[in-house]
Amino acid sequence: MANGRANLQAKCKERLVILEHWVEDGTQGLHWCKVEFLRDTPAADPTSMHSLSDSCKETFRRFVYRCGEAARAEVNATYGPMPDDPEVFDILYFD
Repeated sequence: MANGRANLQAKCKERLVILEHWVEDGTQGLHWCKVEFLRDTPAADPTSMHSLSDSCKETFRRFVYRCGEAARAEVNATYGPMPDDPEVFDILYFD
């Protein structure tokens, strides 16, 4: 901005834990943090991911059903139909 300020946004694309947070002296309020990336290990049994995804989808379907037709319409309008691929499900609903 003309006065030297900036509006910044960040979106993390990997899971992480914020270890430390501070405002740097002399930076007019610039926030910093140290992070540790979480390294997920692949499931030993690939079918377990599909099973977990199916369980999550069923729970989500039950929740949305109980919220009523307006909620179902809003979820479908915002996110589209629920995907069949568990990896796509993760990206669309938890990203």
